[in-house]
Amino acid sequence: MILTCPACSKRYLVPSSALGSAGRRVRCAACGETWFQEAPPPEAEPQQSFDEFVVDPPPEDIEPPPLRAGANLPALRRRPEKKKAPVGWILLGLFIVAVLASGVLGRGTIVAAWPPSARLYEMVGLPVPVPGAGLVLHDVSTERMSQGGVPVLVVTGTIANPTQEVKNVPKLRVSLRDARRQEVQSWVFSADTAKLVPGEYVKFGTEFANPSTEAVDLTLTFTSN
Repeated sequence: MILTCPACSKRYLVPSSALGSAGRRVRCAACGETWFQEAPPPEAEPQQSFDEFVVDPPPEDIEPPPLRAGANLPALRRRPEKKKAPVGWILLGLFIVAVLASGVLGRGTIVAAWPPSARLYEMVGLPVPVPGAGLVLHDVSTERMSQGGVPVLVVTGTIANPTQEVKNVPKLRVSLRDARRQEVQSWVFSADTAKLVPGEYVKFGTEFANPSTEAVDLTLTFTSN
């Protein structure tokens, strides 16, 4: 039978046997209201004017029909489903972080490959350390000669440290350019010392075999490569 709370109208489906033959006090689980619920009147046995007949009992495994939608009866609470983590967005975020980190930590290499990017880093407050900052190149000269019938270009000069602190001496890069100022050949070499104390200087020299006949001038710069 269905019990209805007189206070909040909450309805409950309970078996008649739970009330006994004399009824009992019941309490609403929703609002706490208590009342005396009388037992339902016993059903009168129907008078049969036909011959006695036997009805087979329903099978034990039969399932009762489901309650109609919208019935105001207590229902089991469902466990809240756990929200699945957006894996795709997490992976995308990690990829973006990795790209930004490599762009910041490896900005020296990027600028070396594409010098105009140094200006972009400065605009966002990430200046790129210039290799050989504070050191001075002077007395740079070139000479073409032949060694065993092979043309060789010799470049010499001096690296000085006019600052008041010890400076690391990076590698040097020679770039040969043609009449249109386009690079045709290049090479990297190291000086004979790795550090210069204040006021110290060191001479350097490098040779390059078979220089391009199109080369008309060169540039000499410090490099981090």
